[in-house]
Amino acid sequence: RDLSPNNILIDESCVVKLADFGISISQNEKEKSVRTSNTPGMGTLWYMAPEILLGSTLYTTAMDIWSVGCIIVEMVLGHPPFKGRSDLHQLCSIIDVLGTPDESSWPGLSEQLPDWGKLEFKHVDAKDWDDVFDMDQIQNPSSKELLSLAKKMIVFNPNNRISATEA
Repeated sequence: RDLSPNNILIDESCVVKLADFGISISQNEKEKSVRTSNTPGMGTLWYMAPEILLGSTLYTTAMDIWSVGCIIVEMVLGHPPFKGRSDLHQLCSIIDVLGTPDESSWPGLSEQLPDWGKLEFKHVDAKDWDDVFDMDQIQNPSSKELLSLAKKMIVFNPNNRISATEA
């Protein structure tokens, strides 16, 4: 539940290990999701999936995929893709790039997320990923591939995010 660069360790052999399992949730292979209490302030804001920001109490692996996508962007560009100062500001930062979600792009949005509808967001069209992250300036082909992967992870509808297996 708290994937962030601070919780990823890489040794001199490039072996990656995750750390800080203080708010982790046990889930077996057959479970697609786990119902949990959504404690405000749990996790690192810049890497939180939008469904967490919107009050979801159903925790899925897609939330971790979102976090990893944000971490990849930060690794390549040197800064996180969304740098909100509060939950609301973070959500607005995400909407500014991905556009305003609605029932057609995210079926079940209003029923599944308790905080959706408490505020009304103006309609914003999605921006072009290449322009937002200045892809023309990136010379390293591996970095471009990583950002292409991150684009498949940073998607509003969790059902449309790439899975860990597919990645």
